[in-house]
Amino acid sequence: MSTVLVAFSSGDFERWRSYVPGLWEGLQVTVKVSICAMVFALVIGLAVAIASQSKKKIVKVPIHIYTQFGRVIPELVQVFIWYYVLPDFGIVLSPFMAGVIAIGIAFGPFVAEVFRAGIESIPRSQFEAARVLGFSRARIWVHVILPQATKNIFPILSGYIISIFKATSLLSFISLREVFAVARNEAALNFRYFELFTIVMLIYLALAIPTSLGLKYASGRFLRW
Repeated sequence: MSTVLVAFSSGDFERWRSYVPGLWEGLQVTVKVSICAMVFALVIGLAVAIASQSKKKIVKVPIHIYTQFGRVIPELVQVFIWYYVLPDFGIVLSPFMAGVIAIGIAFGPFVAEVFRAGIESIPRSQFEAARVLGFSRARIWVHVILPQATKNIFPILSGYIISIFKATSLLSFISLREVFAVARNEAALNFRYFELFTIVMLIYLALAIPTSLGLKYASGRFLRW
């Protein structure tokens, strides 16, 4: 407790203010990459979940390989592959683009399994009834299956949204100036690791807790819908 008081009572508030521009810029990058990666993971997950319902081996085998391998390869390894390995094959991505793709693809298999479980929870009779009413396959998915499936899985999906947000800190290892990278670089210069990482922790909490509560509230409203 005394260490905490010394660290914060003897600090120079001017120095603290000097952190604000960099951390604010890093926070904006964190939010942007989080949103893009979330959307990408949801798109991949939904596409993979729908494709997994196919009975054709040419579709099912690649999907099975992707979901199995994607779930066991660490997110950081995938980030390094997209940023450091692909240039050997002539594909050079910016840290932002590599981060979005890597995190989206890393979480895609988990999101796909959630969507798949939601889809398979819908009784087969729903498909048959929609066909009898003359619905096309696309209309069955859009108007019958996906709304019900999403309603069933929304609480679980919310957890992955928070996980994707936290995973953005891994992008500091590929020179993306997100909020954790800014704090780490600043701490490497002034050696004030305690105060900088404490500030970053509070920033993550300030964003994650309201987001989690908002998603929980939305989940409750969605389930009653």
